[in-house]
Amino acid sequence: MMSGSKTTFFTLFGATGDLTYRKLIPALYNLHSLDLLEDGFKILAIGRRNYSTQDYHELLRPWCEKFVRTGFNERVFDAFLSRIEYVQMRFDDVNDYQGLKERFAPCSQSQHLYYLAVASSYFDVIASNLVESGCTALSRTKQCLIEKPFGTSLESAQALNDTLLKFFKEDEIYRIDHYLGKEMIQNLLSIRFENPILTPLWHHSMIDSIVVRALEEVGVESRGQYYEDFGAIKDMVQNHLFQILSLLLMKPSNNLDERIINQKEIIDHLSLYNQSTQDIILGQYTSCEQCSDFTKSYREEEHVDPQSNTETFVSIKARVNLPDYNDIKVILQTGKRTHMRSTEVLINFKGKGSTPNQMIIKISPDEGVYLRMNIKKPGPNYDVETVMMEYCQSCVYENRLNTPEAYERLLKAAIQFDRSLFTPWEMVASSWKIVDEWLAFIKLNNVPLQFYPAKTYGPTTTMEHIHEPNQ
Repeated sequence: MMSGSKTTFFTLFGATGDLTYRKLIPALYNLHSLDLLEDGFKILAIGRRNYSTQDYHELLRPWCEKFVRTGFNERVFDAFLSRIEYVQMRFDDVNDYQGLKERFAPCSQSQHLYYLAVASSYFDVIASNLVESGCTALSRTKQCLIEKPFGTSLESAQALNDTLLKFFKEDEIYRIDHYLGKEMIQNLLSIRFENPILTPLWHHSMIDSIVVRALEEVGVESRGQYYEDFGAIKDMVQNHLFQILSLLLMKPSNNLDERIINQKEIIDHLSLYNQSTQDIILGQYTSCEQCSDFTKSYREEEHVDPQSNTETFVSIKARVNLPDYNDIKVILQTGKRTHMRSTEVLINFKGKGSTPNQMIIKISPDEGVYLRMNIKKPGPNYDVETVMMEYCQSCVYENRLNTPEAYERLLKAAIQFDRSLFTPWEMVASSWKIVDEWLAFIKLNNVPLQFYPAKTYGPTTTMEHIHEPNQ
C-alpha cells in the first residue's frame, strides 16, 4: 500500500447493485493490488439490505475472482477487504446519515468521494441529505461522482444539474462516461495530434465519410424498463458516440478548458446531412428462430411493451457545419442484437479508380489502428491489390496486461482530482440540445421503425448510409 497519513473516504451509494459488483469493486481491487491507493483509503459501502460487513465481504469474493484484471490473490483480497465497511442505511432518510457522520468525524478534513451508483432520481435526495446531516462539513474536499444518464432531455438534464449545483460546485461534480476511460478513446488524441502527417488529411477535400459505430451482440437483457424510456439514440448517441466524434474532429488544445470548448464546437455544429427522413434509419430487433441459441425479439423482453416502438438500432447521417468538415458525411450507428460486438471509427478517404483508402480505429473489444492501402501485386502485370497496414494493440499480451480497465482509470483520475476524463456540463447541454432537435424531427416527420432479425447488421437499408467498398 502507498504510505501516508492522508485519509480518503470513498462512500459508495448503491453498493449492492450490478455496476458495483461487476465494475467498481473489481476496479478498486485492481488499484489496491497495484499499490495505487494510500493506506488511509477507506470504502464505505452503502446499502439497504441487512448485511454485516462480513456478509458483504463474502458477496464480493466471486465477483472479484471473475472480474479483476490483475489476478485474484487471497492475501491481496484480504488486505483489500480491510478497507471496506458495509453500512446499512436508507439513503432517503436524513436521520440514517448520522451513522456516516460518526464515521467521518474522527478524520475530519479528509478527501471525500461520494459515488452515486443509483438512479438519477435519487441524486437530489442523497446530495441534500449529505449536506443537511453535516457530513459534507467534515470534508476537506468533496467530490460527487454520478453515472449517466444525465437526464432524458436538455430540460431534465438542466434541472438535474441545477439540483446538484445547490450542494456541489461544478468542479466537484464528476460525470462518468465510461467510454472516456477506454484506452483507445484516449489514444484518439495521440493519433490525431502526435502524427503531423495526418493533419492535412483531416479535411473535407480528403475525407468522404466518417463512420462512428458501436454495435452489440447482446439485447437489452434486464434493462427493458430503462431502455423503454431511452432507446438507442438517448442511450448511446447522446453521450458515447458524440464523445468519440468530438475527440476525433476537435482542434488541438493545450488545457482542459480549451479542450472542452473545442469538443463543444463540434457538437454545436452537428446537423442532419440533408435534413431529410433518409438521414435517419430506426430499427428494432426481432427474434432469430434459426439461431442455435434462440433469441427473443425486443418486444418479448422483460419489462418491454409488447407493442413498443422504441428503437434498438439507429443510423444517422449527419454533417459538422465547420469549414474543414462541412461536406464530410458523418455516420453515427449503434444497435443491439447485431451480428457482432464492435466499437470502431472508419475514416473513408476520397479516391478514384482503386479501392479508396481507409483508416480504421478499433476501440473495443479489439484495439488497434489499421490503414487500407493499394499496392501493385507482385508479378509481371500491373495489377493492384488492397492490403492492410495494421497495429493491433490488444494482440500483444503485455498491452492487455498493462492496460487499465475503464473504471479503474476513471476512479484513479477522480482520486487524483483529474477532471479530464469526465464529462463537463457544457458537453452534456450541447449533446442534449442536438438530440432533442433530432428526436423532434423524427416525431414531426414520422420516421418509420424498421425491423431487423437478431444477429444481423440492423435494417437492410443501413448499407445505404455506409457505402463501404469491401466492408
